[in-house]
Amino acid sequence: MERESFIFYRSFFEGIEILSTPEEKWEAVKAILYYGLKDIDKSPEGYAKIPYIMAKPQIEANKCRYENGKKGGRPKKENQTITNGFENKKPMVNFENKNKKPNENENVNENENVNKNTMCKAEALALFERLWKLYPNKKGKGQVSETQKKRLLTIGESALVKAIERYKTVLLQDGGWRKPQNGSTFFNSGYVDYLDENYEPYTENSLATEEMKNIGEYESEFDRRVRESKERGETLPDDEYFDF
Repeated sequence: MERESFIFYRSFFEGIEILSTPEEKWEAVKAILYYGLKDIDKSPEGYAKIPYIMAKPQIEANKCRYENGKKGGRPKKENQTITNGFENKKPMVNFENKNKKPNENENVNENENVNKNTMCKAEALALFERLWKLYPNKKGKGQVSETQKKRLLTIGESALVKAIERYKTVLLQDGGWRKPQNGSTFFNSGYVDYLDENYEPYTENSLATEEMKNIGEYESEFDRRVRESKERGETLPDDEYFDF
């Protein structure tokens, strides 16, 4: 069913921004618009599919709320008298609080807090579901608590999507010998190593530097043995070598 409008959240925008090319960004935007306005599932290919997968559950939830709202509430019965069983009893008067004015803000604040907590829980759950679809090893889903899901929400969707992609890249660089962590392990603690403030990219240059460092240590040891032999007055022929 086509609609005139739908809510485009900031998380959709952040997911699209991490894409590399304008073509990928446009494919992701177009897929989200088709699904939000025309209810047509045009899932893109490649990395452009990531923000679309993240946006799709939220669009579906909003459509469900919209359809339920069109149906209205529960119909009222005509001539219905509601009783509470205390109609014939005299009301009790509390003389201590007789002149006290009710605080109209108490119920308002309480309702606001309940609504905020409910929205926060729903957003955290929706975010976790989107992230779980992106992660390769889907084991231990029930071991991620609601508290941890709320903590992931505070970190932000774009940062966590980037952490997952970095972890996948590291697994590919290892040549496939290392299996991915269980989903529960990654989302409870493993993701921390792949956030911007902690991530150190693995490169061939870094490995070469480490190997050259080891070679340098070996050569220094060799030079030390030669120097000590010369200090003892020993003559070293051209084919002299040391057994380390």
